[in-house]
Amino acid sequence: MKKVMILILLSSLLAFASSDSRSFDVGANPRLNLGNISGKVDIQAGNSNSVEISWTQTDDRIKVEIEQNQDKIDVEVKYPKGNSQGGVDFTISFPAQGRLDISTVSGNINVDGISGELELNSVSGDVDLNNTSGDLELNTVSGEITLTNIGEAELEAETVSGVINYEGNFVGGDYEFSSVSGRLNLTVGSDAHFDLEGSAMKATTNIEVEGLEITKEAYTGFKSISGSVNGGGAKVEVSTISGSITIK
Repeated sequence: MKKVMILILLSSLLAFASSDSRSFDVGANPRLNLGNISGKVDIQAGNSNSVEISWTQTDDRIKVEIEQNQDKIDVEVKYPKGNSQGGVDFTISFPAQGRLDISTVSGNINVDGISGELELNSVSGDVDLNNTSGDLELNTVSGEITLTNIGEAELEAETVSGVINYEGNFVGGDYEFSSVSGRLNLTVGSDAHFDLEGSAMKATTNIEVEGLEITKEAYTGFKSISGSVNGGGAKVEVSTISGSITIK
């Protein structure tokens, strides 16, 4: 009897699940605004003049509403009144150059191969950004931010209690990493050229890059980090209150 009930329950859940997709033609200045609650958002570089959006939702009472106004596409996820269960997973193909404004509550965001103006925000989900450059703004509360293969950028990465991982050289521009109680982990190449300034209140610091020095105040415990690496270049700023900073 229990097996029958489980099969009935699984069948009813599968019946609620649904998938859909839409395609949009765009011009030279594509822009995507997407707000999600639960579920991942995976965006990859694709065709230069189109945006392809596919999604799977675990409850077909959730509404995915999409509107296009010239090159701008707005995607909104609406839940039925009184229901906060279920979620929507998005897979999106977007031009390699454009503007993204993506936010989630508990879903992960992954963007690969897209440069331009990118604003990515999640509360408890992770944010992964790879192979990009431009004006980049990333924020989480408790999620993990991972940055790899970042080119010349004006970058701001902030978290409250999560982790920020950066791996690669600082090609040029300004890079800012900050947390309240989270960890900042920067792994840079041996030929990276940058100037760094940092501050840490009640934090652990581990600096393994030649040219950077830690100065500690005797009574307050406040630490400052500064220096130039390989003659200087890009500007890098790191700050935390009670988290940790590792640069290697």
